[in-house]
Amino acid sequence: MNGLQNRKTVAVLLVLATGLWGGILWRLVRYAGEGKAVVPAFSPPSPVAPVIKDTLRLNYRDPFVEVLPEPDRSEVKPVRVLEPVRTSPIPEEPPSFRLSGIIRKGKKDFLLFEYPDGSVPVWEKGTVDGYTVGKIYTDSVVVRKAGRCYTLMLN
Repeated sequence: MNGLQNRKTVAVLLVLATGLWGGILWRLVRYAGEGKAVVPAFSPPSPVAPVIKDTLRLNYRDPFVEVLPEPDRSEVKPVRVLEPVRTSPIPEEPPSFRLSGIIRKGKKDFLLFEYPDGSVPVWEKGTVDGYTVGKIYTDSVVVRKAGRCYTLMLN
């Protein structure tokens, strides 16, 4: 604080502060452009759009996407099919039985399937009427036949 008591130091500091603030104001007035957008002289104009510094540019090639050349169509040769493959759709037949019980005995499970005329016990992974027992849940079982899966809920 002893430096501020000297008149020469105060005068020098006052001149420096005035010069600094004068330079800041002069730049603000110069680059304000009277309300017009002024492009700085050091940046080249963009052919796409003016780029603002806080804008994400998306007009460049993605380095993670590889552009593959077009395939040569002359290498593709047609294959003659002698006889078309005929497939007949398997009609969907829901099971004619219901799941009436799941019985667990130790680590083994067996199921009780009910038909209109009686019940049939089936062990885990067993078959009944061509249906194979799949996954057994606490309240349902999945049976499979000809690639189709059916879920039977416990009644």
